Amino acid sequence: REKKKSGVRFGSGNPKTDIEWRMYEAAKTPGPGSYKIDSKYDRPAGGHFNTSNPKGDVEWKIYNSGNIPGPGQYELPTAQSTMKGGKFSTANPKSDIDWQIYEAARSPGPGSYNIGKRPKDSSMKFNTSKPKTDIEWKIYEAAEKPGPGQYKVPSTLDQSRGKFPFVYRPTEPELQHLRKD
Repeated sequence: REKKKSGVRFGSGNPKTDIEWRMYEAAKTPGPGSYKIDSKYDRPAGGHFNTSNPKGDVEWKIYNSGNIPGPGQYELPTAQSTMKGGKFSTANPKSDIDWQIYEAARSPGPGSYNIGKRPKDSSMKFNTSKPKTDIEWKIYEAAEKPGPGQYKVPSTLDQSRGKFPFVYRPTEPELQHLRKD
């Protein structure tokens, strides 16, 4: 007898594609006209009219008058006949103080838990910095900017020609047109 090998086996088959799966599902589904549905719609076409003769308003009044008792023909139950008897509650609900005592008994008191000792070389530190106020920020920003006369303003004149560099200069055809006028 041969000993079975244990381990994982991988299949060597190819998985079905989406089209193959649709063909597989379609083969299991019956086609049109291959099954019979019993339906109330399989009856012959046509209909019928209602031939009943319903009661009118007067006929309903006559019918109900025979089935409903008139005034004084029935007796209403009295409150005494329907009362079975009462019972006073003997419950003793907790007062606000009782609830406080109950909650205090469930909460640990001072010294009833151990928080452990703080390490000797602690890395905890409180922030001792003092942020600048709005006025201190304004002073700081003003000190960063140059004051009057502490910087040189470049000339707007074109130094090579003595003309303004950003002035519009008309083209030659525009100049000719201006000279004619």
